[in-house]
Amino acid sequence: MESRFKTLQPNRACFPSNLGCVQEVETGTQFASQAGDVLETIAGQIVAVTDMVRQVATAAEQQTATTGEITQNVQQVADVTQQSAKGAQ
Repeated sequence: MESRFKTLQPNRACFPSNLGCVQEVETGTQFASQAGDVLETIAGQIVAVTDMVRQVATAAEQQTATTGEITQNVQQVADVTQQSAKGAQ
């Protein structure tokens, strides 16, 4: 029974009154806080990159539409040129 009691006892090396344990907890808390700060920075950068990707996609769509318009205009010019050439003959 005594051996069971000893295994159930908390580790005495890490009692809150132990200065080393308190320092370890404070260090761990600082690391956790720093990790949280870094994750917030990463999340902000993800939002910024997402916005940039969205802008690039929008610009690509606009360029595609403009290219289509240019193609139509060139075709219209070609048609008018052919009609003019036929009319001149």
